[in-house]
Amino acid sequence: MLKVFGGMMAALLLAGLVALLLGHYDTTLLRVQRGGDSTNAGSSSLSPSPGPLPDNIFWFVQVSDLHISRFLDPTRAPDFEKFCSETISVIKPDLVLVTGDLTDAKTRNKVGSRQYEVEWQTYQGILKRSRVLEKTKWIDIRGNHGK
Repeated sequence: MLKVFGGMMAALLLAGLVALLLGHYDTTLLRVQRGGDSTNAGSSSLSPSPGPLPDNIFWFVQVSDLHISRFLDPTRAPDFEKFCSETISVIKPDLVLVTGDLTDAKTRNKVGSRQYEVEWQTYQGILKRSRVLEKTKWIDIRGNHGK
């Protein structure tokens, strides 16, 4: 019951954060800086909605439940590193949200649970080597395995 409540609280916090971020996103200044006039026919409206020009779009990516593990699925860490090194450079999002279980925190037999520093070091190492934090804003929110 406590895990469900914690998960619901994390989801509500994330939703509130995204709503706050999108609520502050205003493209009016961006159009003025580019020389656009929001009163001209064919230009985007003042509201944050897509229009005929690509000047009112906010790209973000959400990745969830990485489960970087010391014992299980050794392809997760290299796949995540490739995502950070290559895919983010192609998409060029303004924001990346990494939610859920960043590390697996499961024992070898999958029955127990504990924190393994090496899993967190793997996660941090990927962020450093890929230099993804220099390419975009990055928010990570641990899940119930990251406690």
